[in-house]
Amino acid sequence: MQGPRKKSGGAAGQSIGEANARGAIKDPGAARMLRMGEALGNDELKRRIDQGNASRDELLAHLAHRLGAMREAQVREANFGNDKMRTAWKDISDIHKEDVTKPDPTRYHEAAKLYEMAAYQLCRGALGRGAQIVEQAMEAERKAFEGAGSQIGLKDLEPESDGPAVMEEIQPAQACAPTDLPAEIEKLADEVQRDETQFKDLPNKTRARDPWWTLEEEEEEEGAPGDAG
Repeated sequence: MQGPRKKSGGAAGQSIGEANARGAIKDPGAARMLRMGEALGNDELKRRIDQGNASRDELLAHLAHRLGAMREAQVREANFGNDKMRTAWKDISDIHKEDVTKPDPTRYHEAAKLYEMAAYQLCRGALGRGAQIVEQAMEAERKAFEGAGSQIGLKDLEPESDGPAVMEEIQPAQACAPTDLPAEIEKLADEVQRDETQFKDLPNKTRARDPWWTLEEEEEEEGAPGDAG
């Protein structure tokens, strides 16, 4: 078998007999479509594959957008850490200011890895499996942005509460035609995962000692005559 088809061609565009005549199908996506074609017929198979391709392309566009947003978030966190850590460390180390945290560009690694895995599944034709991993990636991304400090300014990059609407229409075992992994997704996923910028832990804020004269006043009050019963 030659390389995977990029669009809705391949098994969907030929008769089942012709596909069988080619011998064993080694590509999992093509084999899945062949089995579907035998059960559904070519016209219905082509309709479903075309629908799956549209869903695949929409998800891939979403992945590229979110990977780009995470890469920009990394850059902003790194720039803040390099430029403002010396002046902001008191707020960052204050345990009472939970929304102000230390910059950490590595917080986006897990989400980027999951988005890359999802893209691989989508591009090999496993639309349903790819969509499932996209859900995991979105959850990891939400947690990453929740952990970022408000002082960095990432509101415009945060993901929407709901994912793409097309996610609700995709079935767990749904297929699509195989295609090449978009270079943009591969590049962004690699950049996010390779960013190892880290900053040292900051000293915790401690409560200042009471002035010496207040200690003497407390001792005098405790030892004052007439206090004993």
